[in-house]
Amino acid sequence: MGDNEFQYSVRCGRKRIRQADHAGNVEDFMNGRASIPTLRIGLIGSGFIANFHLQALLSVRHVIVSGVYSPTAANREAIAAKANALELGPRRPFPSLEAMLISGEVDAVWIGVPNFARLDTMREIHRLVKAGWAKLVGVACEKPLGRTLAEAREMLRLAEDAKLMHGYLENQVFSSAVQRGKDIVWRRAVPVSGRPYLARAAEEHSGPHMPWFWEAQRQGGGVLSDMTCHSVEVGRFLQQAGCAAHRSQARQRQCHRRQSEMDAARICDAA
Repeated sequence: MGDNEFQYSVRCGRKRIRQADHAGNVEDFMNGRASIPTLRIGLIGSGFIANFHLQALLSVRHVIVSGVYSPTAANREAIAAKANALELGPRRPFPSLEAMLISGEVDAVWIGVPNFARLDTMREIHRLVKAGWAKLVGVACEKPLGRTLAEAREMLRLAEDAKLMHGYLENQVFSSAVQRGKDIVWRRAVPVSGRPYLARAAEEHSGPHMPWFWEAQRQGGGVLSDMTCHSVEVGRFLQQAGCAAHRSQARQRQCHRRQSEMDAARICDAA
């Protein structure tokens, strides 16, 4: 099936989903008593990265984009119109973040606002969820998570305190080459030569796309945070122990090798 055929089948499925009632109850879902048949996403931010998420969501089943908030009215109207044109809706723009969060029309939110606004956005989400006004199951945030390590830790703390499922919108670590590379290293190389101790990665693309990127207090760390965050995550991922099956296989091979060495030593002693 080609890309166009796949996207067409996804859109047809999305149309059928839109026609059905949103039967999943969020509270029941969080308590493990129900499932959400269609995840309704609210986008926070309507700039450069929001357009990429719209294109990516074309290939995701059982999800619609049901809301968008941006402080700039023209931008949120434009993104809402694009989402509806791509048949990702029905989607409507909201005049405020609070209005979208308490509308009952979104189950999860994607934070795509500029770096300097992410922590304040997460604080508002936390406030409304803790007060019981916003019924959300999850939140995902664009990279970098914060301008500083302290901000990143606070973002995580707020999400966990609100008991939300949370995700970091990283893309490079999910590429086939990285996933398959790790599988080969940990399944074949590690049992023989030991775990990796060095990983190298590089990132390059066009940009910046907005003037605020050049302001240190608003952006955070320049290219070191905006692009190196990809490489740091890939390096961490590659050097982290693989899945349980890989770890088990590695331990078994190490034990077999040690047993063989011990047997060889006994033979030499006997001789």
